Amino acid sequence: MSNLLKAEVNRWFSRRLWWAMLLAAVALAGLSVLSISQVYAPQTPAEIAQAEKDWQNIQSSAQQDLQECIDDGNSAEDCREMLPSRSNFIRDPPTYQTLVEVGAQSAGQIAQLAALIVAASFIGAEFKSGSLATWLTYVPRRVPVFASKALVAVLGSAVLGVVVHALVQGGIALLAANWLGAAGLTGATEGWQMVGRTLVVVVGSGLFGFCLAALFGSTIAPLAGLLGVFVVLMLVGGLLQSVPVVAWLIVLLPDNNLNAYIYGSWQTSYYERAASGSDIERVLRIELGQASLYLACLMAVIVAVTLWRFTRREVR
Repeated sequence: MSNLLKAEVNRWFSRRLWWAMLLAAVALAGLSVLSISQVYAPQTPAEIAQAEKDWQNIQSSAQQDLQECIDDGNSAEDCREMLPSRSNFIRDPPTYQTLVEVGAQSAGQIAQLAALIVAASFIGAEFKSGSLATWLTYVPRRVPVFASKALVAVLGSAVLGVVVHALVQGGIALLAANWLGAAGLTGATEGWQMVGRTLVVVVGSGLFGFCLAALFGSTIAPLAGLLGVFVVLMLVGGLLQSVPVVAWLIVLLPDNNLNAYIYGSWQTSYYERAASGSDIERVLRIELGQASLYLACLMAVIVAVTLWRFTRREVR
């Protein structure tokens, strides 16, 4: 098994696509940090002064709009909610927690896509070129061959995820130190937990891409099929939410559980007609533990089915 692993590790890191995707991911990570620096940069003293002036200037017209809204028959509370608030003009500086979470989301999306493509191509190219058939003539034991390839896909995806997250979070730490000072680089425990979970998702994306390509024996077909699945999930989620009787099935959709795992929880709501004729809001929530168990079981099933298929298919 160790010799198989060494051979697969050498093959993974000798592939040009791996280095191309790594460079592309690094470039996107840099652009992500640049985007965050533009969107979340604190307002300058001059900008705050101008915003304060704009806020004061709008007060007279806001009170007039409030009175007109009330005169139209709306409640005072509803009308006040529609008025602009001071926070619309003067925003608080971002916390380090917020910046870490935004960085984790951006880095995770970049690394997940890159890991999925590289891992799918890793096994898909072997089917297409016929090198897998040649390899199996020398090592006919398919279970160790599959295990070594899957493990290398996991390790390679982990390396990619660590590199991208390190670059993004390093850039964010520099931004936060500049904006908030050294004392501001605290209080981001939940953000770093999110970073850890997104790294797990990156590894899972690589393993998922590997399994899809191994199931279909190609790279392009499963990736195209995956895009179709995402579209279907969006449509199904919308339909389920509009039918109260089956709306509870929303918590069984993979994408919702994935969001719950990444962000720590996920919730949505739907309205159900009561016997009195009024609408009652029902809240559906997925907790982190529930999502973790769901995704672990789903991945175990996918790996088991892929292994079963790999050990029985004819490889040419």
